Amino acid sequence: LEKAVEDPEVRDALHLYPTNAAVDAHNEGRLKKLLQEEMDKARAEGRDPNGPGVQLHIKATDDFDKDCKMTKKDYKGDFDKLVPKDKDRTGGLPEELHLVRGLPVMVRKNISVLDGLVNGSCGTVVHWTKSGDAAFVKFPKVGGRTVGMETRKKHYKKYKDILDKDPSLVPFVHQEATFKAATGTFTLKRTMLPLVTCWAT
Repeated sequence: LEKAVEDPEVRDALHLYPTNAAVDAHNEGRLKKLLQEEMDKARAEGRDPNGPGVQLHIKATDDFDKDCKMTKKDYKGDFDKLVPKDKDRTGGLPEELHLVRGLPVMVRKNISVLDGLVNGSCGTVVHWTKSGDAAFVKFPKVGGRTVGMETRKKHYKKYKDILDKDPSLVPFVHQEATFKAATGTFTLKRTMLPLVTCWAT
């Protein structure tokens, strides 16, 4: 292609790239644009454009797995060098996630096969808690079936006020994944929302 396609249906479709660097560049560019739109909207409505109701930046929590019998506070070396940079080597969980309303996301961990929430499922972020302990995603129906309803029931009591506003929202809470360190023989663990930005993959 010699120039970008301007058709919104094509522009907003999931883009496929051969390298992670190209995927990251596309996702970061689209995120920057969406974030600016939401911040401008917040300013026009008299809201704080940097407040947790407009955007929320979440970082993963990494540590040694319990079988290592120590924590990163006990480690004398540079712990960050032990953590793989590729999310495919950290159980699919990303190092960080910037939440903004309208963000397309992909599930990177099998939550419930029977509930339709599997690695690769794509939806759109609609809401999140101010603490960042949960994000609420809307998914398209699959074969006329609304996915995530059992997961919704599981977390309904805790997030009732949010879930009652939209019967199609699916809550995602932090998950834990274990993986091998980039160097050495350590096993590490990461706790994070099992979602990644997915304008491109």
